[in-house]
Amino acid sequence: MTVRYEKRGNYRPSGFLHYGHETKYYSPRSLKLCGLSLLREKVTHIISELETQDQVVKSLKKSHPSSDVEKICGQCHVVTLEYFTSCMEEGIFVEVCDHHRLKTGKRVAPIMQSKTEENPYENAKYCCQRITPLHSVNKKFSDALELLEKHADFLGGDNNLGRALAFRKASAALRAYPKQIKSMGDVEDLYDLKGGKHCKRIIQELLEDGFSTEVENIQGDEWFEVMQAFTGIFGCGPATARKWYDLGHRTLDDIRRSEYSNLSIEQRKGLEHFTDLNTPVTRREAEKIHSIVKTEAERILPGVTVIMTGGFIRGKDSGHDVDFLISHPEEGREEELLAQLLQNLRAHLIYTDVQRNTYGEAPISVKRQSVMDHFERCFSIFKLPKDEDVVTTSGIDEERIHADEEEPSSPCKKLKTSGRSSGSTHGTSENESKSWIARRVDFVMTPASQHAFALMGWTGSRMFCRSIRDYANKEMNMILTSHGLFDKVNNCSLEAKTEREIFQHLNLTYREPHERNC
Repeated sequence: MTVRYEKRGNYRPSGFLHYGHETKYYSPRSLKLCGLSLLREKVTHIISELETQDQVVKSLKKSHPSSDVEKICGQCHVVTLEYFTSCMEEGIFVEVCDHHRLKTGKRVAPIMQSKTEENPYENAKYCCQRITPLHSVNKKFSDALELLEKHADFLGGDNNLGRALAFRKASAALRAYPKQIKSMGDVEDLYDLKGGKHCKRIIQELLEDGFSTEVENIQGDEWFEVMQAFTGIFGCGPATARKWYDLGHRTLDDIRRSEYSNLSIEQRKGLEHFTDLNTPVTRREAEKIHSIVKTEAERILPGVTVIMTGGFIRGKDSGHDVDFLISHPEEGREEELLAQLLQNLRAHLIYTDVQRNTYGEAPISVKRQSVMDHFERCFSIFKLPKDEDVVTTSGIDEERIHADEEEPSSPCKKLKTSGRSSGSTHGTSENESKSWIARRVDFVMTPASQHAFALMGWTGSRMFCRSIRDYANKEMNMILTSHGLFDKVNNCSLEAKTEREIFQHLNLTYREPHERNC
């Protein structure tokens, strides 16, 4: 299968056409603009993000008025993105099942849940409809699939990103499953594992052998270990890490010697405080930082709210950073707060990267569809004074590194040191005598009218937010972002003062933050 990715301007591909041995991504607009003649009777699959076959036919008729669209669609498979995800996971065209096919009709009825007391696990299409607790009885299975997700994410490219999403969806389904998986029959009909032969093979190996050869090979692979270490540098993503590896770099000292002059300030600070920033933040530390920030914010602006979000609000005892959502009940009062807050906290801040609010400048299409938000914010490295419960050495505590369930593999694990001590390799500037520890802290400023939507987005998990936005779009014909909820049918924005009201707009059962650990 040859896959060619075609992108025109800012349009997002909405599907692909497959005929013979060639697959082409398309959006109706890109086909029309570039004059491609892809829609012909040799097409075997049409994959679309649209909700129904009728919508696909209507869209293609606009871009191909001379083609017999209804005849072509009637002769081929018109399927969902879940089918595409399964194909990317397996590397081949998988068999089309009923759940892959787009339904006919103008609108898919919202999927409602039974009472959770009677049915604690819903094998639903969207993980936002399930209860996903922090601690899962199937952790060994979900951890294995999340490691495969991370490996695919490190590899990069559209195919591997599709595979990474398939692994994450399968992992989320297993996290939500309330009973310990004891046989393949337990997972055979789980929605996000249907057609997932790769995921099922890993689960079967763990059931039969207690381990997965593929997972162990990845864990012992030098490339994966180095990628974990490099992406552990503050400000370094997979693309930069791959570039460094391809240049022959294998250790942090290699980066210091050969790449230091090319590093951003953010990356230099990440190297300087590598050990601290890769040691999980404890809940006690997070609460101490929250107290410091809240005290200063209230001194500047009485009535301000400072909410600690992310994994901590979902019940986790540790995390890789601390996120604060800062607002005020009176619309607009928060606008001048961030600059003064950072000034008052300057003794605690090693590094700051302030980004202004761009929501007012963004086009309507971006406001309604962008996954990224546009709030005023600051990404920082925070100096937290140590106390008796805070790590006091520059060495990395492996048990604490593994405490964060969303980071099952430490970025420092088994990193080669080229004959040097691990302390030298992981951070020559970090010393045992300093009286503070470096922590990543993010400040996000939100107006009162958007606070509930921002709170949902920054509470997470990432998979939960992806799921509920997908649900809003495909099942309710609405667009949900961290700024608001837009009803496409009635062409209006829906207000919400609380997260519970957002769930009500979407006809979803409310999920507490600790139930969103997808």
